[in-house]
Amino acid sequence: MIVRAESARDHADCYMSLRHMPPVYVSDIPCTIRSHMEIRFPKKCEEIFGSLRGCFERPNSTGDPQIFTANELLPPNFLEENPHLTISDDKFVHPYTGKRNRYLVGDRFHNVASPHTHNTCRYHDINNCSSLHSYATSLAEVDNAKTKDKRLSSACSQNPNHHAFYNMLMDYDNNMGIVCKQKKEIQKRYPDHLIVRDRFLRFVLSDKIC
Repeated sequence: MIVRAESARDHADCYMSLRHMPPVYVSDIPCTIRSHMEIRFPKKCEEIFGSLRGCFERPNSTGDPQIFTANELLPPNFLEENPHLTISDDKFVHPYTGKRNRYLVGDRFHNVASPHTHNTCRYHDINNCSSLHSYATSLAEVDNAKTKDKRLSSACSQNPNHHAFYNMLMDYDNNMGIVCKQKKEIQKRYPDHLIVRDRFLRFVLSDKIC
């Protein structure tokens, strides 16, 4: 549990503790996180990010970033077929994308509100990858702010035990709402199929509805 504003170290510890590091990691300080990890874990960072250093292309202090496409980063509901897990002896190959590529990108809210001044930070912009345009990071920021307001308003009238339980229920309700919304969107695209969740809790298309 983090009871203070998270730092680059918190992000780095969380990232490095994951069994399968996510293909795309979104935060408000991607440049700082990358620099922090390069100091603490130089060899592992070289294995994970290579010369791209968490960007879609090699950062250049004088050039301009280009727009890239990476279909393996598209959300499942944008794919024609259900993705298949990749089993590899290389521990850095992600089972979902089947590739080693890892990206550290900034969310759109902070990129606009408080952009970094150094030119190389522009290479961490999530908009540099057209396949990530569907990632609604700004909407997530708004939803998080609304949830935070609800929690703060409830904290004044609850003891610690009730407050912790209330937060747990709010998280569960919020997550279930997101899952139901995603399922409805997928069902609209495939009305003749049954949408179920596999053992990894991903949505998959089952047999046609009779």
